[in-house]
Amino acid sequence: MECRSSMSTLAVLVIVLAALHCSTAFLQPLSDSRLVIAVKSSPEQRAYMSSPSPPKPAAPAAPAQRPAPRFSSPQGGANSSMYGRGRGSTRKPVEEDKPMMNSEIRVPKVRVSIAKPEGDEQLGIMDTAEALAKAQELGVDLIMIAENAEPPVCKIIDFGKLKYMSEKKKKDSKKNAKQSEMKEVKMSYKIEDHDYQVRLRNAKKFIAQGDRVKVVVQFRGREQQHMDLGHELLTKIVADCEGTVATDGRPKREGNRLSLILAPKGN
Repeated sequence: MECRSSMSTLAVLVIVLAALHCSTAFLQPLSDSRLVIAVKSSPEQRAYMSSPSPPKPAAPAAPAQRPAPRFSSPQGGANSSMYGRGRGSTRKPVEEDKPMMNSEIRVPKVRVSIAKPEGDEQLGIMDTAEALAKAQELGVDLIMIAENAEPPVCKIIDFGKLKYMSEKKKKDSKKNAKQSEMKEVKMSYKIEDHDYQVRLRNAKKFIAQGDRVKVVVQFRGREQQHMDLGHELLTKIVADCEGTVATDGRPKREGNRLSLILAPKGN
């Protein structure tokens, strides 16, 4: 019995040693971090495992950067390509639209007026040299006002004052100018008298404000066979405006609608 147990113990030790030997051979590292497999392999496999790692592909080269554009400044100089030609530019500045004045007036005779606070004073027809001497005496300018008149018309006034007055007049005219709008008044050809009077008052109010009015008579379905009644209604509303309107053309049919445009008389 003792002999059998000794042999069993010895056999276990041999198996353990053999297993340790096999695991050591199986996990032995190589120089390139690969593991050698302790099994029978072909020469091709051993050659592949012992070969060095292939080189990594090179990263693509970054595209060449273009130089930053050279923007110009309004003052010109080296960076003047954006705003113009820079220094040495031959581009002419925008000239102000000025009337002929002083020595620029070459006609022999002119009709002259002189600006005064209470209003323009007419000096009549004078020699240009005489009118220019009068302007120089007052310390102002002789300015051509109407070049195509016969003889041309000039005014003795300071040019700065004339320019200021002209700009102020333009601003005032724009301020007082009112854009005409198109208003619309709708009704049915079967409209009741009370509703008709309301539409008529609205149309008169719009006309008095200087607006144009589009009077529309609407029809539904089979009502379109009564277009003649729509024409009569439009004629009636024009007559009831008591001559304060002018018609812009004749009544016009637009599908199931009949319309007529009224405008203030005289516009």
